[in-house]
This record gives sequence, C-alpha cells and structure tokens, in this order.
Amino acid sequence: MTLSGFSVDVMLPAFTAMAVDLKAPVANVQLTISTFAITFGLSQIVHGPASDRFGRKSILAVGLGIFLVGSIFAAFSSDIAWVLFGRALQGIGGAAAPVLGRAILRDTHSGKELARAMATTMTIFAIGPIIAPLAGYGIMAASSWRYIFLAMGLLAFGLSFFNAIRYRETIAGKNPDALNFGSMLKSALSIFSNWQSRYFMICASLGYCALFTFLGNSPIIYENVFGVKNLEFSLFFSATAFGIVFGHVVNKRLINAFGVVKMLRLSSLILVLATVCMLVLAYTGTLNSWNLTALLFLFNTSFLSVISNSASLTLDPHPHHAGLASAMFGSITSATGAIFLALTVGGVDGNPVNFSLLMTLSTIAIFITLLAINPSKRQLTIQ
Repeated sequence: MTLSGFSVDVMLPAFTAMAVDLKAPVANVQLTISTFAITFGLSQIVHGPASDRFGRKSILAVGLGIFLVGSIFAAFSSDIAWVLFGRALQGIGGAAAPVLGRAILRDTHSGKELARAMATTMTIFAIGPIIAPLAGYGIMAASSWRYIFLAMGLLAFGLSFFNAIRYRETIAGKNPDALNFGSMLKSALSIFSNWQSRYFMICASLGYCALFTFLGNSPIIYENVFGVKNLEFSLFFSATAFGIVFGHVVNKRLINAFGVVKMLRLSSLILVLATVCMLVLAYTGTLNSWNLTALLFLFNTSFLSVISNSASLTLDPHPHHAGLASAMFGSITSATGAIFLALTVGGVDGNPVNFSLLMTLSTIAIFITLLAINPSKRQLTIQ
C-alpha cells in the first residue's frame, strides 16, 4: 500500500532540478505526478480481475517487475518525454500493489473489522509520505534526481523478495472466469449497480481531486512563493504526513463508538474547515509556509479517513470478486484525481489563492455528498 504514496512524494524535492537538467518547463515535470497517477489508476482494472483468476501473489510479482523496469527506464532517460514514459510503466506495474493490498484485506476481514483493518493499513501507508520527501532530498543532496528512480526500483525489488518468501496466498478460491470479458462485465455492473459501492466510490473520487491538487501544486508554492526548498521543504512536507498517522489512530478508535458514516461526515467537515482557512489566509495574503503546513497536517488527519472508510464500504458487499471491486475503486478514484490535476494545474500556476480555492471546492463537494446520504433509509453493510 505504501508503494504508491512513496513513488509520488519522493519525487517532489526533485521538480526544479529535473526541469533544469532536462531543459523542460516545470509544468511538464509536474506531469510526472499525473502520468503516474493516470496509468496507476487505469491499470488496476486489469490487476484486480487477474488476481481473482491467478491469485494475489503471482499478479503482485508481475506488477512489481513492471514497476522495476519503469524505474530503470526513467533513471536513464535524457528527455522529459521518456521520463514520462518510464513513469507510465511505473504506474502500470505499481497499480498491482494497492489494489491487491485492499483485496487481501477483504479476503481476510469483513464488516467493521474490515474498516478497522483498513484504518490500520492506512496508518502504515503514512510511512511512505513521511519518509519519501526526506529520502528524495537526501538522494538529491548526495547525487541527482536519477538516483531517486533507482531507489524506487530498489524498493520494488525488496517488495518482490518479500512477496516471494513471506506472503501466503489469501484468496479462498480462484475464479477461472474472472478474466472472461462477459463475466468481468457482469461482475463490474453488479458492483457499480450496488448503490453503496457506487456512492462511496464517488466520495473517494472527490477526495482524490483534493489530494492530487495538493500533491501537484504544493511543491511549487512552497518553493516559488515561500522560498522553501531542499531540506526545509522535505521537513515541512513530511510534517504534514504525520497528520495521516494521527487521524487514523483516532479513526480506528472511534469507528466502534460512532459508526463509519458519522466518522466520514466528521472527517469531511474537518477537510472543509482546513481548506476554507487556507483560502481565507491566501486571499488576505497571510498564508505562509508555517500555517500552510499546519493546515495541510489537519487536512491529512481526515483525508485518508475518508478514503479508507469509503474503500471499506465499497468492497464489503463483494467478497466473491474482491479483486475486481478493489480495482474499480482504485481505477475510478485515482484516475479522477489525476485527470483533475492535469486539467487544472495550468490554472493554478503556483497561485496560492487558486490552489486553496480548488482544495476548498473539492472538500465542500465531499461534505455535501456525505450529508446527502440517509443511513436510516439506506441499509449499509457497515454501520
């Protein structure tokens, strides 16, 4: 689960250096985020059903191998277009990791136990965003951005080794028809026709719009607006990721007391408060690196609570094709966020007001969507 977050955040300290070395506009370098995210999102729709057919272990091995090839390709590229191609390969292969991580959780848990397990996993997921910017800075200080890609390849190799010697297959029975187009289409329609799965995939997709706005634009704002770069930027960015750990510890403890839907609404309200404060400060010219970091910390306390609880509610009704359900969740949410970033990055253009406005609109949309659901009229598999 950590591979995707690490692969995005480790790149952030390298944007400017890559632009200079490759003689490319910074906006093109920012596309390393959306390129990875789009292929990462779309490829999950293949990895999920394939794991239902052949098992989680073998498909994870294939995905990590493709990610490793993409890492090496990008590391030795001399043009931004070829770097983006390497990032696309990373996205295609790396997509296997989180989609199978979620499927493995559904293989082994259900109901509120699934929600708590997902919360625990997301807390561990936070390791990636915490250490990735510092790792990226350390590599940049010692060598060049190319070694960041080699480090990602080394991580994929380590995960492949762990998968080979330690992971025991969790799927109860392989589905020989999982990759049959007709069967796959029928299963996909049954998942999307389930109102609970469909509704919470939409909630999570709106959350990913806010996340990719944050990831794609904040490095430029920190550096160009606030003059924060190198180690200082890495420390600020890592500090925001500690919010994920704090938020998920609270989320896991309160799920039993309040239920999943109430926790979702509380988390979305915190997201709105964080982004509205950001917008007010940006509009009044008082936003700085310190209060931006504090507000992004607050944002992170609740963002992944929305994602993990939405994932649990999406997957729980589908124990017999958990791989496909996980794939649909990952593909739709990640691709939505990545496309949103690609369409809006030029409009933000490093402007804190535009950045904060997009974040605010995304979080308000999440809050309104969650307010619209009425659990008393709609029976949920997880309350």
